[in-house]
Amino acid sequence: MIDLVVKAVPHDAQVILGTVSLHDQKFEDADIIEFTDKLQVLRAGEFESVHATLQPFMDMAADAS
Repeated sequence: MIDLVVKAVPHDAQVILGTVSLHDQKFEDADIIEFTDKLQVLRAGEFESVHATLQPFMDMAADAS
């Protein structure tokens, strides 16, 4: 199933796939992110950088409502 999903991606698109196991599939030209902190996606050391990047978008969304 994973192989089918990856092979069906158009050249001008991206796929975000969440899975517990890749079942020995190899992916070319892919960024694979492995989460290591249980029940956490964002690492504490990355908070400030991510917050600074997203804050303008959150401000625009707040202004639009």
